[in-house]
Amino acid sequence: MNVTNDTFYIWHSGKYATINGHRLGKLTTQSTVDWQEINAALGCAALLLLTVAENPRNDLKFSGWKILAAGSFSKICKVEADDKTLTTYNLYTDGSFSLFGKRSFNSALRGLLCCLSDASQYVTEHDRTMQLPYPVEVDKRGEMLIGGLTICLGGDDEAWTRALKFFLSDLKWLVAFCAKHVDG
Repeated sequence: MNVTNDTFYIWHSGKYATINGHRLGKLTTQSTVDWQEINAALGCAALLLLTVAENPRNDLKFSGWKILAAGSFSKICKVEADDKTLTTYNLYTDGSFSLFGKRSFNSALRGLLCCLSDASQYVTEHDRTMQLPYPVEVDKRGEMLIGGLTICLGGDDEAWTRALKFFLSDLKWLVAFCAKHVDG
């Protein structure tokens, strides 16, 4: 029994990863997932990462990012070198065309992935046998990838949906690590 695992139920529904029953991704070949559901799923994922980081029994810190969990309207803040300046990005969207709206959303997704990367490093430092199944990497152009796929919206919907599935799979492994090492 683990409270975090029970509170944040990560599973799948067909090609979609789910968290607390909310599907994460967008496929044109299957039933359409509305943005409210995607935003809710991202809000749950942000709260899960924040919950893991703020557990008093570990010393996980996010380098350069701060999560502001607020359900379907969560945000990610980039913390500048002076530790006082924050640039805030929306971890939600309505899917409408807006150059700056999509840029903010994609920056928030990158920030969330950076937080997962920090958590992955923390896990590896404390248990060398524990590796998350989908590595977070930076490609030659500086784009953050998970399992070789970009987490940014704007290209191939199927690849984006798979990247989000990889993201939630890694989160599930992170919760398993915490159950074994931090919460136990």
